[in-house]
Amino acid sequence: MINEKRIKLMTRMAIFESRNEEELYKVKNYFRSDYIGVHMIKNAIRITLVFLLGLLAWGCYNMDKLVKEITSMDIGALVVRIVVVYVVVLVIFSIITYIIYSFQYIRAKEDLEYYQILLEKLEKEYEREDAGLQSATGINRNRSKTLGGDRHGNVTGI
Repeated sequence: MINEKRIKLMTRMAIFESRNEEELYKVKNYFRSDYIGVHMIKNAIRITLVFLLGLLAWGCYNMDKLVKEITSMDIGALVVRIVVVYVVVLVIFSIITYIIYSFQYIRAKEDLEYYQILLEKLEKEYEREDAGLQSATGINRNRSKTLGGDRHGNVTGI
């Protein structure tokens, strides 16, 4: 007999898992510092590339001025200014990245806890069904373990 409550719960879990699978996997397998650190490194690489492209665009835009004043220009001071601007931009965006991914990690951790609650509810539904079958037929069917391990823990890989 089909248990409608269990079917609804399984459908809700499948939809939730399909929407959040990647983040749930990362949160389950990464420590918070690793999760945030990986994103900060990726963002630092992106910032560096964009900064270099912006510097190239600035150089192309000011090419006439640079060519005219190259002999009288203090190249060391220009390089120092560029490096200072780069470091400031990198620090600002790294702080923003840290804040964003800290909140994402917290939210994904809460989603993982919600998913675990759904799994526990589903397990209780199976236990309730097993208890009903056992009392009706006198047959003891222990479905909590299968050949693959826990019934639900390894189904989704999450």
